[in-house]
Amino acid sequence: MTEFCPNCFGKVDFYHECNAKTIAKFASFETYTSEKKGISLENIVLIAPLMGLVLDFALPFPSSILHSILLSISGSALVAIFWVIFNYQGSKSFNFYIKNFKNFIYTPNMLKIYSTKNNEKFKNGWLAVIAISSVLQILIFTPGNAGFLEHQVTAHVKSVSGVTLKTACPRIFIYLYNSTIECRVKTGLLGISVPARTKLSPVLGTSDIKVSLL
Repeated sequence: MTEFCPNCFGKVDFYHECNAKTIAKFASFETYTSEKKGISLENIVLIAPLMGLVLDFALPFPSSILHSILLSISGSALVAIFWVIFNYQGSKSFNFYIKNFKNFIYTPNMLKIYSTKNNEKFKNGWLAVIAISSVLQILIFTPGNAGFLEHQVTAHVKSVSGVTLKTACPRIFIYLYNSTIECRVKTGLLGISVPARTKLSPVLGTSDIKVSLL
């Protein structure tokens, strides 16, 4: 059965120039919308902010509301980038990632590009998971938070005494911002250590440090 190509005013067949362009157009579109078996893009977008928990455990950041939100958004963007790396079949130049940076940060926009589903219905869910991820990061004092605090205590001791001493802080526990975190500063003398008590600001994560015997 023949069809007419409106652009070329001729009959369409599989080798016709217009039909080839149409096929190429749909093939290009499929590089955005095709989904592999496994977790759907919609579900990936929803759970992406939980990657912030992984970053919070692994990276030396302070424990605070601001940093928790930033890590949740950064984790979501990182998941989006990895999804594109492994699933998008089109050209992936450096400029491609720069142009789509805002879509990685605001991850629901991924559904506008790579899915036929409306991203508006997933927007609220994504924001809710951002909140959940941030609250969990605030409540759980992680090894990453401990690493940052150890650096802060060591820098404080050096600024007061001029000596660089190793500091050890507790790694994983539930932290409430009205409580004190006690780290141990190793003096290097017969294995003796002295306590360093700190309180953290809930908004910015700045620390008020008091070291005994300084």
